[in-house]
Amino acid sequence: MVKRWLPLEANPDVMNQFMWGLGVPEDVGFCDMYGLDDEMLAMMPQPVLAVILLYPQDRSKESQASTTSSAQTKEPSKKVYFTKQTVENACGTVGIIHALGNAASRIKLGEGSYFDRFYKRTADMDPTQRAAFLEEDQEIEDAHSAAATAGDTEVLHCLPLLQQSHARTQQAQESVQQRSLTGVLDSRSLVSSCLAQNGSGPCNCSLRATIVSG
Repeated sequence: MVKRWLPLEANPDVMNQFMWGLGVPEDVGFCDMYGLDDEMLAMMPQPVLAVILLYPQDRSKESQASTTSSAQTKEPSKKVYFTKQTVENACGTVGIIHALGNAASRIKLGEGSYFDRFYKRTADMDPTQRAAFLEEDQEIEDAHSAAATAGDTEVLHCLPLLQQSHARTQQAQESVQQRSLTGVLDSRSLVSSCLAQNGSGPCNCSLRATIVSG
């Protein structure tokens, strides 16, 4: 039986509290991202360490592509931290794990914290083994569950959440000049996140698109 978690809302406050509580220093954090054009990117805190993108899933197109594609599956580079996802609705947590795992040299995790222990224990595992480890890890499941109930969204299904995010896009774009960070959203990529770090502290934004900034 496939394990299923509640979806983690793509909300900067939710995602920040989640990862800070697991050992990430508070000079690293998520912020809203409203555009990828040069002017918007110039407003982002630097350096940007990672980007997370949330977009609508079309299982029928994915299935069709998998049956018609002649591309061969390649194993990910050992230089890239990657885990498969076997828990339904764990995409938010897996996205954070990938973002932090591939920026480990730039982020000083709390000694002995959850993420410090997690990355040390899974460093030599392959993606399948990491997925199995994550699925059986009660500590991160509890942290994910607590974070999933802390957001503003009452609907707990991914598609309504994405539609809700898209509805907020126009309002967010109108107020972008008043915010410290921007990124992109359009009708196809509804939620965009970026990981950044600087000395200004994480910005306090509320749109469902997020950026990790510090």
